[in-house]
Amino acid sequence: MTQKQMVKFLTKHGWTTVSKQGKGSHIEALEMASEYLGLTVADFIDSGKQVPLPTDINTLDLKADEPFKEDNDIQIAYDFDKSFITMVYVDVNSYLGSQPPVKKTLTIPKWADDLGKKHSLNFSKTLEDAILEKRK
Repeated sequence: MTQKQMVKFLTKHGWTTVSKQGKGSHIEALEMASEYLGLTVADFIDSGKQVPLPTDINTLDLKADEPFKEDNDIQIAYDFDKSFITMVYVDVNSYLGSQPPVKKTLTIPKWADDLGKKHSLNFSKTLEDAILEKRK
């Protein structure tokens, strides 16, 4: 694919199907998809909404999941032979990082404190990671 060809990405998650398009490379399309996903998930978290589980990639189909197939007002021509389904990576923390920290006081067992200090753990970061992991 050359830089001048149209690049499109479709995203299908547990909550919505979206179509984005622009001129650029596959890499730029994947970067746009990652940014869109990061902003969307961060918005869910900021709004206190439950982040839905993503759609299993093995259930997706380029033709069946085309979001505008029944909308006569939108005509998009896809070359399905040059299209593909893929996952994108997003670090949601980078989209949430601009939030001010909130001070919390908590109590942990002495053994956990000792072990954390022994391994030079950042307790705030460890708690943040554990909370994100629990949301999965």
